[in-house]
Amino acid sequence: MILLNLTNAGLVRSFLYRDVPHYEPQNDLVRQYASAELTGEDKKTLSRKLAEALEATCRKTWDEDPSAWDNSYLVQLASLYFKAGVGVKARRYLVPAANRLAATYDFNQARVFLKNALRSKPARNERREMLLKLGRIADIEHNARQAEEFYTQVLPLVEAKPEREADLMLRIGLAYQRVKDLDRADDFFNRSEEFLKDSSSALKCQLLAARGWNALDRGQLDEAQRLFQQNRKIASSSYEQRSVQYDLAWTLFLKGNPSGALEHAQKALELNEKADNKGEICRSILLLVDILKDLGKLKEAEDYVERALWLTRKMEYPILTAGVLRQKAKLLSTAGRHREARCVARQAIELLGKLNDEYQVALLRLFEAQRSRDLGDWEA
Repeated sequence: MILLNLTNAGLVRSFLYRDVPHYEPQNDLVRQYASAELTGEDKKTLSRKLAEALEATCRKTWDEDPSAWDNSYLVQLASLYFKAGVGVKARRYLVPAANRLAATYDFNQARVFLKNALRSKPARNERREMLLKLGRIADIEHNARQAEEFYTQVLPLVEAKPEREADLMLRIGLAYQRVKDLDRADDFFNRSEEFLKDSSSALKCQLLAARGWNALDRGQLDEAQRLFQQNRKIASSSYEQRSVQYDLAWTLFLKGNPSGALEHAQKALELNEKADNKGEICRSILLLVDILKDLGKLKEAEDYVERALWLTRKMEYPILTAGVLRQKAKLLSTAGRHREARCVARQAIELLGKLNDEYQVALLRLFEAQRSRDLGDWEA
């Protein structure tokens, strides 16, 4: 469709060779552009013309709303309008293209597009949203220092509103918590609390939960339970209530109280089902599986795993699917079904390999080797 549009515009010539359609640049500018010989204003002009031709194709094929357009078209439009120096048009496609790329775990290209969008002189609110997205990408990639850099750049853009400043400090703290830099995380949690002071903000629940998880990571289980129980008293929204049930379930499980943990985990699952939050449903199920496995209820645990697996595949969420497969492999191993466990582990390894998660792949390779040992398969 793109080539047909360019052909109609007189920029490309089509011809048949041995019954196969071929295309070649008809316009000298296109030929030079394709061979990377064109520079300066001519390249900007042609980038704009190519973008306009491609944009017209998209409008004819879909509609006016770019959210309905194919990923590859958005990516090409973003690149071409940026090269053409058309700031407004570039931003229109760079940000949604970056969102699509991030959703497919192409974080490097998503970051490039967002940084290019920042260079196109966006309005204050647009700039804030772009920096927040960059901070989130860095956090997902476990690059806490880079996340801090991006979130810190947002501070001057939130108009000295304490709650927004508290939110940014909390985000930075959580980024450090995820990489286990707990002291640094505590520093930012303290700063977040300073901004909140006597506020009744919902952020207080998130802050208590964050402090609770820091306590868990330090092995301070009683302190974690105290913080989560305190959080339970002030939790008001559906999200806060189901989160604190999960937190308490995990804490009691770590304290060696699977029966008490089971009650909270089931409540968390029930609340997540009411909210129809499929990602959180899966998270609750995975905790339930650990608890049921500890209680020796392997058949019930396996039923839950299969349900979670069905959900993640329906959601087309590969990283979560890999996590469920990992849990299933461990459950099968506990049941002594080592051959099945190894097979499921290999499925998870294949998925994680596509997502470039080398650390989890290495852990599963070790698990696979241990199951081969259990099977006496020393050559596997």
